[in-house]
Amino acid sequence: MRKYYTDWKTIIIVFAIGLALWIFGASGKAEGVVLLNGSLMVGIPIALIALLSTKYSYVAISGNTLKFVYVLFYRRTIDINSITEINDQPTYKAAKSAFRSLYIFYKDKNDTIKWIELRITIFPEKTLGRLIKDLKQINPRIELNKYSQKLMESAPE
Repeated sequence: MRKYYTDWKTIIIVFAIGLALWIFGASGKAEGVVLLNGSLMVGIPIALIALLSTKYSYVAISGNTLKFVYVLFYRRTIDINSITEINDQPTYKAAKSAFRSLYIFYKDKNDTIKWIELRITIFPEKTLGRLIKDLKQINPRIELNKYSQKLMESAPE
């Protein structure tokens, strides 16, 4: 089984910056211990979720099966031969170049087209490029758009 993990360093840095901004933003509204206790009550659960999402979010290939796990609770298992295309495209309509995702489209048992989304801000580009390359080796019929093709070509061997 080959696993592709999230970029835990980036997630932790973004979380730390967000938490610091939240704490300093609330400093004008409260004083002393009340602020600290409130920050800890909110900050500790958020930190736990951030750590869980970095350690227990991954994509794995085992044989002809692709398994996507997000924070232990959201799981999806896909037959690699049912994957029709992989697209690297903007996640949101605004800030298109800043937030991108890799969409893996596949057909389920009822021939309904579904997808999973792997955000490039969470998964490193090199990891996603390697994933595309490995999926393409198992199922050469997978269609790639020009951005996912570039991502695959930039992946290390």
